[in-house]
Amino acid sequence: MLRGGLKMKAYITKNIIGVFAFDEKGNLIAKELFSGKPEEIAEKLASDVEKKFAERLAGHEIVFEEADVDKIIRAVEYSREKYDALLREVSLALARKKLGEVSQQKDREVVQAVEALDDLDEALNLLSERLREWHYLHFPETAAEDQKKFAELLRAGGGIISDFAGQAYDLYEFRERLEEYIASAVEETAPNTAGLAGATLA
Repeated sequence: MLRGGLKMKAYITKNIIGVFAFDEKGNLIAKELFSGKPEEIAEKLASDVEKKFAERLAGHEIVFEEADVDKIIRAVEYSREKYDALLREVSLALARKKLGEVSQQKDREVVQAVEALDDLDEALNLLSERLREWHYLHFPETAAEDQKKFAELLRAGGGIISDFAGQAYDLYEFRERLEEYIASAVEETAPNTAGLAGATLA
């Protein structure tokens, strides 16, 4: 597309949501949203999908740039909470993909930490379900969407169910520390991996 004999610029960027093109005023002019599992999104991020996307914009001067997360989520009306949740999942998928290809001791430690995080998530889902069912017998009106907050709420009540809730809450606290360790280790051992997602896990 020409303007005064000059090609208009199209600024192309990609992140975990998709591939996007903006004009010089920051207006969204084209997009390709990603869908599927975090592992599938990780594969797309590791590929040159943005170059194929650029073929749609023949006639523009193409400029590839780093993702501006806030601009993207505003342009496609994507919630920050949803973005952050997807970011963690895709970042872990990227870590598994990258670290599965290497064999140094530190890398193997990070792989074990990622697997431990998966195991912990499974255990916490089971514990949280049991905690809700147990508590529901006595207080069916009590509810909380966030599992960690629910455990924190119940651990202050006293009795065996509160002890159970306290154990679950401690595991949620440990999960956050483990996730921080993985993010830090990935930055150290594979700094390009976290950058693919447009941000770090933390």
